[in-house]
Amino acid sequence: MLRLLITLATVFLTWASAAAEQVRVATWNIANFWHVEGEYLRPEPGGGPGQIRTAADYRAIADLARELNADIVGLQEMGSTEAARRAFPEATYDLIFSRRFEEDLRADPSKLANPKKRDIYTALALRKDKVKLIRIEPIAELAITDREGHPVRDGTAALVEAGGRRFWAVSLHLNSGCARIEDPASYRNPSRPNLEEACEMLVRQIPILERWIDVRERAGEDFVLLGDFNRVFDRANEPLWRDLDDRDPQTLDLFMVPYRQALVCSGHSPEPDRSIAYVILNKRLWAWAEPSDSPKLDVTGKNVSDHCPVFLDLRLP
Repeated sequence: MLRLLITLATVFLTWASAAAEQVRVATWNIANFWHVEGEYLRPEPGGGPGQIRTAADYRAIADLARELNADIVGLQEMGSTEAARRAFPEATYDLIFSRRFEEDLRADPSKLANPKKRDIYTALALRKDKVKLIRIEPIAELAITDREGHPVRDGTAALVEAGGRRFWAVSLHLNSGCARIEDPASYRNPSRPNLEEACEMLVRQIPILERWIDVRERAGEDFVLLGDFNRVFDRANEPLWRDLDDRDPQTLDLFMVPYRQALVCSGHSPEPDRSIAYVILNKRLWAWAEPSDSPKLDVTGKNVSDHCPVFLDLRLP
């Protein structure tokens, strides 16, 4: 009898494994991504020309997107829908673009014609033959304004169905400039007001994201956060991570990749470093995760991107 039970269990596990569908989720900040070859999206902060890409750069980005082979991709620093389409073509991917992008164009239809007016946005790319879009609900509150009244990025969120399971996919790009300050909530430096403001804004965004997470968790809804969080979350006693993963509600438990791994992103630096981009899941969805030993594809050349795509495979039954 015992042998029969073991045999049946083996058959069931084999069937379950075969029936499960692999879904790859990823995040990629393609760094000031504009769709026109030889033209920059926006000027550098000092006023000089911004990042200019060649035909070879665009080919390299498209090749990397094919190598990534992700089913759900959170995108950051998109300058236009046409730019996103250069990496994730319409024949293969549905594209959900930031609502703030649409609002900006309605307010100023000439915005994309002027590099001094252009901005960067979040987006989601969903593989058409594996991911079904249920509905879109942007996290507009994340687009807080700086001291000059300019809004930062909102969150692009969608309820999707993949591998027979429904969950939220969210593309995030939190405020930059405060990645490694030990205690951002208490950071004060009169000699560096821009850095002080960067930390202040990031600290303001965290409770907004935390509330969104708590609402989803209390509703029993799974989620994956795909983002450039502009913060080293995976270190001991990281205060902003503790705020997000605060066990309130009690069922809340978050998991991330990469986790305490120094990985190479050659477009940024030849030296291994901790990431500021993560794939973050709630506990129920993490149960189906198959993390890689090196969950990042390398990018060579800053004209391609100074960020590398981070990915995670889910084996959804």
